[in-house]
Amino acid sequence: MTKAKEIHMIIGIIGTVISSLISLAPMPTFIQVYKKKSMEGDYDPQRHIAMLIKCGLWILYGLPQVQKDNILVTTSNGISFGIELIYLVLYFNYCEDKARRDKNANCIPLGMFIVGFFYVVTLNVCEGDARQISVGVVCTVFTIVMYTWLFRKITMVDKRRFQYMPLGLSFVCFINAAIWTAYSLIYQFDIYVLICNGLGILACAIQFIVNVLHYTPTLNAIDSINVIDV
Repeated sequence: MTKAKEIHMIIGIIGTVISSLISLAPMPTFIQVYKKKSMEGDYDPQRHIAMLIKCGLWILYGLPQVQKDNILVTTSNGISFGIELIYLVLYFNYCEDKARRDKNANCIPLGMFIVGFFYVVTLNVCEGDARQISVGVVCTVFTIVMYTWLFRKITMVDKRRFQYMPLGLSFVCFINAAIWTAYSLIYQFDIYVLICNGLGILACAIQFIVNVLHYTPTLNAIDSINVIDV
């Protein structure tokens, strides 16, 4: 059991490192935004808002008060939460389209209210296994909804302007989902992490195939940062 726990932790650490690197993938683009003091084009930050909410929910799921020996889920999503927050700060600070900026800005307080609501209910109302079940179900449902939304964006392919994930990064995301799937099966079975990352494997495989079929090397950097982060 001790050996299984050690393997579980090692796999979780590897998954945390890879997840953090995936979250950093758009960083070069946002560094350029910071240098230019301008967010050009019609870049849509909703993916980052969705990721912020998702990470906020999974941070709660990994807390010891909800489930023991799962702190790496909190660590991984905590790092990603901080990175996504930086992206959003840069976007709202440098976006030149006031109407688009204001529209997206209204989504953040609502999302954080929902996350905060589940924190309060989970830690103050739910007890025992009910905490893990309630948070796990919410995290899983939200993740499935987010994947469905991303699938919709992937399948609505415009060959003149295809927003894609670089093939190498797509493969890394696939590996990351596989690692977290293994994490969910070793030492303590975690059905919620298993479902979400099993879907992550499927999502990355489909996106990889779509990218191969519609790949074009002529896109600019701002079009290449809408990636699926597992």
